[in-house]
Amino acid sequence: MDNAAVHLFHYHLVTSELRDVEARYIGKLGFDLIARYGRIADDHVTAEQGASWEQLDREGFRLRLSELQRGARRTFVSTNAGYRLEVHPPREWIDELLEGSDEFRLDELQVKVDRPEQKAGVLADILGVQLLGDSVELGETLVRFLPGGPEGRPELYAERFA
Repeated sequence: MDNAAVHLFHYHLVTSELRDVEARYIGKLGFDLIARYGRIADDHVTAEQGASWEQLDREGFRLRLSELQRGARRTFVSTNAGYRLEVHPPREWIDELLEGSDEFRLDELQVKVDRPEQKAGVLADILGVQLLGDSVELGETLVRFLPGGPEGRPELYAERFA
C-alpha cells in the first residue's frame, strides 16, 4: 500500500504530564475539552466539560484520560464497565476532515518506546507501508519511534504541527 493512501487523523497520547499536555492542546492548538475520565475511590467517573481542576481535586478525582478534539465531533458510548465504544462517522466525515489538512496537520509525532525498530516495523506491517528505520510515514505525517520509553504503550515525546 502506498503511504499516501494512509492518513493519521486520530491518536492517543500517553504522558506523565497530562494536565500540561491538555492545557497546551486547549490553549495553544485550539482543541476543545470533551470530558475527563478517571476514578473517585473505586468508582469510574466522567467529568464533563466545565468541571475545574480545583473541584475535581477536592472530590479526589484521579485522572486517567482527557478527551480532546479539534473539528468535527466524534461519538462515544460510555459503559459503567470501565470502557467506551467509539461509533465511527460515515466516510464523508473522514473525507471532509482530511480535506482540512492544509489548515491544521500533524507533520511529525515522536514517541518513546522500549524497542523502536520493532514497534516501527509492526506499525509498517499492519498498515502495509514502508519502514524507514525507526519511523513510518503515514500520508504527510512521520511517526518516529525513539528509545527510552516504557514497555507496552508508547509515551509522547514530541509533536510538530503544520
